[in-house]
Amino acid sequence: MDIPELDFRGVVFPDKAGELQKANATASVIRELGDNYSKYHAFLAAEVDRLGGPPDRSDYKSFDEYADAWSKIEALVHAEATARRCRGFRRLGRPLDDALDLKVPLAKDNRLVSME
Repeated sequence: MDIPELDFRGVVFPDKAGELQKANATASVIRELGDNYSKYHAFLAAEVDRLGGPPDRSDYKSFDEYADAWSKIEALVHAEATARRCRGFRRLGRPLDDALDLKVPLAKDNRLVSME
């Protein structure tokens, strides 16, 4: 995707959104994520949980391994922010490049937080 606000950092969504991502169907990805935000938030939250949340440095032999673990979590959080932008665009008419509304934080207690 070539819209900066739609940089998923390597996260591929499941189901229809993932198919649309692979097809580079930008407008359709925006529509799918925005209209079905809860479904894709649940996927991202489960991935963060599966990874065990933010990594603990003492669990890794090298800094590179630790940084790699952090980058996986960061990508999921970034994908959540992107899904929120799509939701705001579709449901509230906000521009995709509008500042992210953080009245509801992206994460709390090492878990992703849903907008809904």
